[in-house]
Amino acid sequence: MPSTLAAVFLAGASKLVLVLHALCAIALVGSVTHNAVLAVMHMRRRYTRLALARTYVRIIAVLFPLTLLVGALAYPSYRVHVRPWLDANVSLMSALFEVKEHWIGLGFGALIAYVPLALRVDPRKPGSEVRLVQLLALAIAAAVWMALLSGLVAVAHRSI
Repeated sequence: MPSTLAAVFLAGASKLVLVLHALCAIALVGSVTHNAVLAVMHMRRRYTRLALARTYVRIIAVLFPLTLLVGALAYPSYRVHVRPWLDANVSLMSALFEVKEHWIGLGFGALIAYVPLALRVDPRKPGSEVRLVQLLALAIAAAVWMALLSGLVAVAHRSI
């Protein structure tokens, strides 16, 4: 019978995958934060750096799914080696991790609506689509920040 470690997908590389996931998440949180700052500036009718805002949209469109994918590669090791320990010892952390996954799902759904709108809409022209783009940028930033912070708290309790 194979050992539990060998039976888990990418178990031998789980720490490397976790570090890659963290690096992607850090880059993503930086991008969504800068993008949210630009969205707030646009809400205040300060229309500077419009090209930079669109660049952040493109970066986020790549980093968000990439971070999600790398996290999904780390998930089997988490599920087998970390989650049972969290359930038994720090059930609040286990619940926080579940909430984090829901936030990311909501953020990803927002991203799907956000990217085509943000690349098409000119924030200098008033309209409901402009406000929607700005609010989606803030919602995505909030979801990513919540996921990053809850992931760090979970890893502080137990890592793969």
